[in-house]
Amino acid sequence: MSNVVQLDPPDNRLHRIHPQTMALVEEMKSYAGFVEIMQHHLSNVCTETQSAAEDILGQALDIEGSVTSLVRHVSDTMQSDALMDASDTLQLSVSTGRSVIADLIRNHSETQAEIRHSLSTVRALSHRMRAHLDEIEDIRRYTDLLAINARIRIASLGSNTGLDVIAEEIRALATQTGSLANNLNVELTEMDRLVGEDLLNKVSSQKHSDDAKAKALQDSFEKLSSHMALLNQFQAELIGQVQQRGEEMRTPLNTLCGSIQFQDVARQQLEQVSRALSMISDHFVSLSNAIIHDDAPPDSSIANCLASILENYVMEQQRAAHRGEAAATAPKIELF
Repeated sequence: MSNVVQLDPPDNRLHRIHPQTMALVEEMKSYAGFVEIMQHHLSNVCTETQSAAEDILGQALDIEGSVTSLVRHVSDTMQSDALMDASDTLQLSVSTGRSVIADLIRNHSETQAEIRHSLSTVRALSHRMRAHLDEIEDIRRYTDLLAINARIRIASLGSNTGLDVIAEEIRALATQTGSLANNLNVELTEMDRLVGEDLLNKVSSQKHSDDAKAKALQDSFEKLSSHMALLNQFQAELIGQVQQRGEEMRTPLNTLCGSIQFQDVARQQLEQVSRALSMISDHFVSLSNAIIHDDAPPDSSIANCLASILENYVMEQQRAAHRGEAAATAPKIELF
């Protein structure tokens, strides 16, 4: 009787349990505390991983939304009517400016040609006036000869004839005509110098200066047109690059979101492990109670527990692991 433990159950029935059996019962009862601790750990893992996955998923979706919004904003901005109108207006202004400059250069060239033609006309007129001066000089010499002949005639006729006054007037007229011809010759010479040297040189110098400025202005418009073409090319490349980078980021983000969503599968697996541990704990408690109270074994066996767990699996990989099959037979991605 020393090896028998007497228990006082609730119904006051006397049970005789062997000490080793009682120790086994106590050990079986301790499984409940162990399983409860493990369940707490699994619950914490599920909660923390789910919270972290939800945060990462939310951030990934925010990034995708921001990238999509940025791509749309850049595309809309670069293709907006205002920007396109501004670009077209600037291009039209450049074309108009180039046309105006071409007209100015053409008009300037025509004006230069007219000025040169007028100067040539003035020089030709000067040459004709010199020819007339030669005629005046001939008249002066002829008048001077008349004055000399008149003096000779007066000398042969004697004094007090009154012809000496006429001879003196003729001589004075010849002198005045010579002075006038000389003065006109000096003025024409000065005019030839002004036309031939000063005016033509100034016109030529102004033409070279205007041509240089017009060329510089044309070069500026050419560079502006080239830069506008480069800007349009850069704009098109920027839109293409933004769209390409957006598409490149979309695939990794989608993959990341899919990977994070599979975390829910891992959470379900941990929850199933937790339920399995709870079932085993309950089963051990039922067995210990049956031993203590000398009752029949519980209806649910370990095999029934495993069958119940198998029915709740959501992935073929879990079923394969349960049946002890090769995990490689399950696909990497499953639809469930």
